[in-house]
This record gives sequence, structure tokens and C-alpha cells, in this order.
Amino acid sequence: MRKVWVVCTMPVENVIYFLKKCAFFRLLVVLFLLQGISIRVIAQDTTNSESNDSGQYDAQSSSQGIYSQYIDSLQWFDKHIKQARDKSDYVRIMELLKRKSDMYLKAQMFEKALPVLFEGIQLAQKSGNKREEARFKLNVAKIMHLSKNYGNARYYMQQCLKIYESLNDSEGLAETYIMLGGSEFIRKNWEEAKNNYAKGGKYYKLIGDVYGEAKALNNIGSTYLEINQLDSSLIVLRQAEQLILQFGDSTRLYAIIIMNLGELNMKKGNSDSALHFFGKVSDIIGNSEIDVKLNLEELYSTLYKKNNNPRLAMKHLENVIAIKEQINLSQNTLNINKIINEYELWIKDSENEILRK
Repeated sequence: MRKVWVVCTMPVENVIYFLKKCAFFRLLVVLFLLQGISIRVIAQDTTNSESNDSGQYDAQSSSQGIYSQYIDSLQWFDKHIKQARDKSDYVRIMELLKRKSDMYLKAQMFEKALPVLFEGIQLAQKSGNKREEARFKLNVAKIMHLSKNYGNARYYMQQCLKIYESLNDSEGLAETYIMLGGSEFIRKNWEEAKNNYAKGGKYYKLIGDVYGEAKALNNIGSTYLEINQLDSSLIVLRQAEQLILQFGDSTRLYAIIIMNLGELNMKKGNSDSALHFFGKVSDIIGNSEIDVKLNLEELYSTLYKKNNNPRLAMKHLENVIAIKEQINLSQNTLNINKIINEYELWIKDSENEILRK
């Protein structure tokens, strides 16, 4: 997969304006930027649940109010962690550390999450709690993977496998094998990627996790798609589609499966079918799932480039630029909002637990 780097000192909005005014230059840019584009979407979720807030944010939100809530959430965790330490309540401390690290992880604030996770690992080892140790180490592996530190990611994944195997923990094994599959996929070890995805899917099926099984099948189908084994890809992606429809509440993964089916048809030269699937993805995600929308716009550009339609290819390429600019402008607000949402859910769960007692 080739990457195209374009060095430009002009602001993005000026570039877009210039491209709109220069039809001939627009054509050249389309042919240059779209040359060799290869798209791959893998449902490599860090949790086994749907994210309902991805892409739904306002770049003009009040920063002062957001950061105030952010500080409040962290102070709440620090206060309760201190109280648990005073009581030597290791179980409570580990749970609070896990929740706090989850907030950072979902917000992609990795440098803040790692110290919390390493503290959790030490505490779990001290108390002899292997399951909690694996939970913390798996999140370290996720951070390493997302940070493209694949060597360390694999090291922690292998440690998690050993622990989960000793505990006969099917859910932990499923999640770890899915992550290992993603690591092998990045390294282009296609057979190893498929094997690990299949192992993850087997354990998800064993515990009756339909969403996890569909995620594993999508990843296998996506791997077949990457190496142009299109018939095998179609079979597996259709299986994933049936499962996710059975699951019933999974906008994001369903959209990714349908988008992969669209790309498969594009590779087969079935442009009309590809456009049908791409349009279906747009209907599914609406204004949410901005990263999926970004991939969708890139696929549209690739399709129209293949069909020798530079005008529409350029239109969708401009959409790609605009979405990337929106993501950059809004990332901090999105990250903080994710942390606040996690904090508020945790508070609500804690209050409900107290009421039940």
C-alpha cells in the first residue's frame, strides 16, 4: 500500500478554493492523489459495545465549560481512589483505576492512561489478581497498537493470552485474539491475521457474543478483500452481515460491513452495485461515525477515478479534505466530551449500585 505525501504551505481552505477555481489543475491533482489509494476498514474496536457519540460533536462548544467538567471528573476519581487506598480496598482501587484509564483510552489520551494502567498492573500483581492484571495489560496493548508500537503491543498481547488461557477466560481470549489479528494484518501476515481473527470468533461464539462473532467475521472478510480473494471475502462478509442484523443494535459495525461489501463490488468492476452499497452506508450512519464517513468519501473518490469521472472524484476528494480538517479542529473537544460521558455513566452506575443496596 503506497502513501502519497503532499507538502504545501497554504492553509487547507485556500487549497480547496484554488482547486475549485482551476479545473485543469484539479484534474491533475485528482489523478495524482488518487493514484494507488487503497482503503481498508477493519472493525478493530477496543470495546465490545457500540459507540454512539463518534462523529457527533460541535467544534464551537464552550471550551471553558467542557474543561471544567473534565477537571471535576478527574477530581472525583482521585478522591474515591484515595478513599479506597485509605481502606486498603484493593478491589475498589483496581476498578476505579480501570475506569479512569478507560476514560483516557477512549479519548486517545494515551500518555495519561499509561501511568494509571501500570499502577493497576502493579496492584493486581501485588494482590495476586490475575484477571485484573490481564485487563490492565490488554489496555496497555491497545495503546501500543493504536500508537503503532506493534512490537510492544504483541508482547503485552502474548502475556494476556497466557493469563487468560490459565484462567480459561473465553471472553478475554476472544478480545486478545482479535487484537493479535489486527497486529498481524498491519504486518501483512495475512494467514496469521485470519487465523487469529478466526480464533477470536470461535471464543465469541462459545460465549454467545453475536456482536463479537460478527466483528471477527468482518475482519476475516476484510483480510480476504485486501489480498483480492473476492469470492471468499463475499462469503464471510455476508455471514457477518447476517449476524449483525441478528444482533440488531450495531450501527457502526453494520456500516463497516456494508462498506466492505461496496468495496468488494468496486474491485469486481460492479460500479452500480458498489454505489448502491456506499449509498446504504450513508443512510446507516447519517451525520455520525465521522471516521467511517471519511473512509466512505475516499472510496467514492477511488470509484469515480476508476470510472474516469474526474469531476466527481475531485468532489469527494474535497470532502475528504474537509472532513480531515473538521476532525483536526474538533479532536480536542471530542476527546474531552468522551471523557465526560464516561464519567457521567460511571457516576450513574455508582448511584444505582448504592440505591440497590
